[in-house]
Amino acid sequence: MTVRGRAALLFTLMIGVSVPAFAQSKIGGGVKAGVNFSTVTGDIDDGVSKSMRTGGAVGGFISMPLTDRVTFEPEILYSMEGVKLEITEAGTTLESTAKVGVVQIPFLFRFAMPSSGKVSGYVVAGPAVGVLASAKQTNPLGGGDEDIKDQLKSADFSLVVGAGVNIQRFLVEARYSAGLTDVNKEDTGSKNRLQVFSILLGVRF
Repeated sequence: MTVRGRAALLFTLMIGVSVPAFAQSKIGGGVKAGVNFSTVTGDIDDGVSKSMRTGGAVGGFISMPLTDRVTFEPEILYSMEGVKLEITEAGTTLESTAKVGVVQIPFLFRFAMPSSGKVSGYVVAGPAVGVLASAKQTNPLGGGDEDIKDQLKSADFSLVVGAGVNIQRFLVEARYSAGLTDVNKEDTGSKNRLQVFSILLGVRF
């Protein structure tokens, strides 16, 4: 089974376990898509500086109300993350990008704010599990990308916090995901944890 297949199975099992407990509630859902701005904590190597990589994110979610204002909202997203690198050596600067594809499964709680007509605000928070789907690094000298997936851990854990606005069925959301796991499989002497700021648009069903 592929990484994406395992992630989809995990999400399905999670929902299968959760749904009976919420059988008396109105269960909904929707889709989200948007843009990521990602980097990593810690140093990379001597002479290497880092900056944010821009990528995309797309996926869906299920809403399970707990109270009038609190909703359990697990998601599954395909998230394009990583970091841009500048490598300086002998007075020459070269650029490279680590492009990491992650199947993110956040377990979020949404807290509704007081509404004003058709517009209402909310905040979200919760843990997330990331399953590594792909990892490549561009060659600063040109040519094909290098596959670096075997250098990274297959799973990542993070905390997600954010806020958004509902406009009838539509939503606009900003969130920050702070990685808790060093993504390097081997000890490199520096802890590199993914940090992702996302802006998402969505529709609730």
